[in-house]
Amino acid sequence: MSFAWPVTFRVGIVSCTLPWLAALTPDAQAAGAIVMDGRFDDWDSIPGDEVKVATTRSNLFVYFTLPNAVVFQEGSGVEIFFDADGDPTTGAPFHGIGVERRWLAGSRIGHKYMGPGSDSYTTFNHSAIELKQCPVHDSARFEISIRRENSSATTFSVAVTYNGALRGVVTARYANQQPVKKTDPQRHPYADVRAVGYNVLWDGLFQTNLGDVMLEELAALQPDVICFNEITRTAAQTLARVASALPYMSHAVGSYDEFMVSRYPITWSNVGRGFVLGRVQSSSAGVDFIACSVHLTCCTNSAARASELSGLKEIISQIRSASYPSIPTNIPIVLVGDFNLVNFDTPAFTSFQNDLRLTHLHPLHLDSFRDYTWSRNGSSYSDGRLDHALISEGVVALKSFIYRSSTPPSDHFPVVVDLAFDSDQDRLGDRWEVSYWQGLSATANADPDGDDMDNLNEQFAGTSPVDPHSKVSLALKQNNAALSLQVRQSLNSHWSLWHSTDLVSWSRVGLWSEGMSTLELDKPALSGFYRLGAP
Repeated sequence: MSFAWPVTFRVGIVSCTLPWLAALTPDAQAAGAIVMDGRFDDWDSIPGDEVKVATTRSNLFVYFTLPNAVVFQEGSGVEIFFDADGDPTTGAPFHGIGVERRWLAGSRIGHKYMGPGSDSYTTFNHSAIELKQCPVHDSARFEISIRRENSSATTFSVAVTYNGALRGVVTARYANQQPVKKTDPQRHPYADVRAVGYNVLWDGLFQTNLGDVMLEELAALQPDVICFNEITRTAAQTLARVASALPYMSHAVGSYDEFMVSRYPITWSNVGRGFVLGRVQSSSAGVDFIACSVHLTCCTNSAARASELSGLKEIISQIRSASYPSIPTNIPIVLVGDFNLVNFDTPAFTSFQNDLRLTHLHPLHLDSFRDYTWSRNGSSYSDGRLDHALISEGVVALKSFIYRSSTPPSDHFPVVVDLAFDSDQDRLGDRWEVSYWQGLSATANADPDGDDMDNLNEQFAGTSPVDPHSKVSLALKQNNAALSLQVRQSLNSHWSLWHSTDLVSWSRVGLWSEGMSTLELDKPALSGFYRLGAP
């Protein structure tokens, strides 16, 4: 989009002769820029090579690359060393820093060192430092976050090794900004369908206490379609249980493990190993799409997951090739569920996604910039994203998020997606177009009201594309090295903040969400342009 403005400001950068050591200034990273979603583009603006760091008032973030793909929590050979107070004389000495905590990723255990210069330590687990990681499947780069423990220290250091070889040491100053995120769980005003994926922990939906909380969550979300995992009852029993809290739900299909409950008729279904597909169809409501509840085989059995993905891919390919004459070949498809991508799964999943031209969504928690959907107390595995949502052409995700209640009843959290049908596949929802133009004549890049916001961004912002006064307005304020950006109109969806030095190549450096009015940035010495855009 075109509303971008230049800004120039300077801070010092301290360079060092050792190639693996980067000494960073207090303002060498952007508070709030790090989004834990495994996409990594938000790290582009942060200095460093194989190892980078960022902080907020409450968390410390680490990004690192490896020479080859590993599974972080399965014998990966990755170790991360934390010097929380930036004092090399405290903790265990290691490459010029004083290590208080060491995380052995492949063993899923930590060492806390007892005193200055000491090799004595006690052990701890991931929950002691609130460790989160992206991704949980194989990768050659990762991002993690831990709780910031030393609030009085001004500097910290982090070192990363792989199979004993040093990847890098970074020393930086803590940032004291705290990004605020509070997304409204209400349905997007132009959504046609709200779909929810929910792994309910082996019939937890039918338990008196846990199940009642799950029903309260679903009643608050008001979904049209629910894709359940880990249910061993019948479709009729599942529907009856859901209808006790959502009486408008009247249709269900599925078999052992995967089920689908819908407000609208399910006129066709296909049950396979690890998935159930259902055509959700209502001419009166203008609804016609295929929903898919996915629950692939767990844990180290990558071969089984690849086989299940292959089976699902075959069914979708048959739909696209008119093997099911009663189903339109261009019918929108939405997949949501527990994909269990926890091992060397990238080749199978990438092929599945790319060959079918599916868009992988990246929902975040309502109140944080993180995407983990699984958390289990007492497990040696740290929190991560197991549940995914993908959509085909012909449907637009206007809003998506992870719903985590104050006392989660399952080890998985519901994934929520608000969808708009897009029959002309121009990334604009049909209902949104019709509401302004009485038809589907609009194009995504057009700006009919001349307010420097194109139709695509007006749709996501919830502003009017035909009123030049209805737009997102930004104010820029600079205080020494700090940059403050203020939104003059509340946003209705997630927006990304991008930076460029040449108006050609852009790096994502922040993320806005509903309820935010200000984003504080501490950027390094760069001159350039900023812009807002739909993520």
